[in-house]
Amino acid sequence: MRKMLLLSLLFALLAVPASAQTDTDRIREKARIQWDNFYAYTIQSFGWKCDQVRDVSSRYTPYTRADNFVAEKITCENNLTYYLRYKMDGNSLNKEQLTFCHKGTCKKF
Repeated sequence: MRKMLLLSLLFALLAVPASAQTDTDRIREKARIQWDNFYAYTIQSFGWKCDQVRDVSSRYTPYTRADNFVAEKITCENNLTYYLRYKMDGNSLNKEQLTFCHKGTCKKF
């Protein structure tokens, strides 16, 4: 009887994270779609063409001890490629600098 209770509790504990993982995946997918839309609208605001983001590949590079530099390659339809660079200050969100580049032209956002 004790073994059955222990096994049922163990099964219940293992079954809960599976549903939580599904919710986490949905939240991540929704956040990814929102970022893709943000990238597309920002690129459009510069007069460049990007109706739909197909792929985003990022590279995290430590810049200095306090600052971080991140670069992302954004690929839109028809293989149009844009680059996003941003430098984050670890102490303050107000010091972020976003720069979008395309064919040698860079614009700050």
